[in-house]
Amino acid sequence: MSDWQITEQQLSEINYLLQKSDELVVWMNTTRTAQESKLFPVIPYMWMSFFDSYYRYPDLIRLANQHITPEKAGARAREATTKLTSWCTYNFYLYGRLFLLNMGLIKPEDNLEDLWLMTDWYKRFQLGYHRQNPHITIKDASDQAPELPERTLQVLEADAFAVTPGSDLESAVRRFFPTLTQYTFLAHCECRIGIHASGPYRIGENLTMVTQDWMDLSQNDFPWLDEVGEGVSFNNLTMPVILRDTKSEVTDWGSHYAQPEYWMPNVVGVGLYTSDFLTDRYQPVGMGSEQELTDTLNRLTEEITDATAKLYRRFAGMSWDQMVDAGNFVYTHSLADYLHMAGIYDPAHWEFVDARTERFRDFLNEEYCRTDYGECFFTNDGRAQQRNEYYRHPVVGSQGSNQPLVPSSVLNDHDYSRRVNPNGLADLGGTFALDKKSAPYSYAAGKLSLEEANAKAVEVSNSPVFTKPWVNLDDSWVMHHWDTPEANKTLGYSPARAPGSSETTSDRSAPPRASRLGKRSRRRSARRSNPPSATTVAGLRPIHGAADLVPRPASGDTPLVPERDTPGRSRG
Repeated sequence: MSDWQITEQQLSEINYLLQKSDELVVWMNTTRTAQESKLFPVIPYMWMSFFDSYYRYPDLIRLANQHITPEKAGARAREATTKLTSWCTYNFYLYGRLFLLNMGLIKPEDNLEDLWLMTDWYKRFQLGYHRQNPHITIKDASDQAPELPERTLQVLEADAFAVTPGSDLESAVRRFFPTLTQYTFLAHCECRIGIHASGPYRIGENLTMVTQDWMDLSQNDFPWLDEVGEGVSFNNLTMPVILRDTKSEVTDWGSHYAQPEYWMPNVVGVGLYTSDFLTDRYQPVGMGSEQELTDTLNRLTEEITDATAKLYRRFAGMSWDQMVDAGNFVYTHSLADYLHMAGIYDPAHWEFVDARTERFRDFLNEEYCRTDYGECFFTNDGRAQQRNEYYRHPVVGSQGSNQPLVPSSVLNDHDYSRRVNPNGLADLGGTFALDKKSAPYSYAAGKLSLEEANAKAVEVSNSPVFTKPWVNLDDSWVMHHWDTPEANKTLGYSPARAPGSSETTSDRSAPPRASRLGKRSRRRSARRSNPPSATTVAGLRPIHGAADLVPRPASGDTPLVPERDTPGRSRG
């Protein structure tokens, strides 16, 4: 048994983040959207996953912490397409705690060492991942999620192709985007976990860029995609989208909201990349020329259309219990990327529903769960959710909250249980209504076995991007050391440039990468004392509109934005 005891500082951090989680989820549910499905029992499988998360996550994190830290995982997540690993992990665990509290099965101070572990891990991962805009939540940053470093963004911008009205590329984008979104939503049992966005990033006075991610498309950890995803070429895809006259927000659920709501006519530039936790940077997909990108998008759209039809047939043959277990797997699986990054992923940790969770299956029907959802996350009416008769919830004005605080009395006598699983992972076990994983795993590196994927994850962890000194040479450092050889080396290790991009390593006439970034730093300083004109920003870059965005010719030798002194930089 653990002899751990909580400190006053730890208790303050726990309650601070409990309150923050409470206010955020109520805000999201009342101002964004909640959903139901006519195909999947979404809310019942969500409830099952919250129980499973409570029983499973702490000891899986302890296991992974022996191989990787939350800070290192946050750095890995910044450089690749990953899910809402930390947000989902922490909050799903808390929702399991809430339900057990409302049922009277635990007290707020129970399993307190687990709760501190989850709090500390979440805070550290989030601050590492959000290094570009260091907040614990995206809402704290006013729904702005600028996760990517500037060296990555410059390549995504410089290599994007213009989308002109009526062009073949525009037609391909308009088909690709909804087709892939529908498939990703379906592959994740009709939930949004596999669809993610970052940004917006400022490109010009009336231009912004967001990145749209679609994950788990091919053969991956989901057993039901073993055959369905075999014909899908990429497991993850990322599309940088340059938008004109569009106000964008990205939420803590990874959703992109925009004004105007239908923003497709405002798209003026796109690109396409793939990445995963076995890569250390984005890799271009079909980016050799505008025609190649158009053909690639059309081909991928056909692959996804075919896979969607197969997936509907696959799900149509599932029983209620199989659908619940599949959805439970998707939600609970939010932590899995952490174990993948650590190189210790094992399907045996995931392909079951915990025996303690099974106790609740029979009464977690859609009617009960729908009602409970409203009570827990809108009106805060649960038996354990009431604070005191004078409390007023800061979002909805209710007397209760959805995250009961840990009483300060624990500092007096330390009378609380430490862990939900006294024997660690040995206490986990259960049954699974689905067939287990059997096919290989599809990554940017190709089709790999589980052993090969875990070995590759360890190898990638030693990339210069993720190790000292480079991992700590962020945008702030480059601004003040732009003229050093080390700056050029780090900036040269950006996403792979497309074959048709205007600058390549052989373009020796172009100024060095860090030198260009240094010019930006000096000019930005000048802007503070010299306000920009309406058409230029202190000589930094033109403020260009749609008329200035020109498509590349078929040769791919002309960049999306006319040559200027800043964004395109040669790769090392």
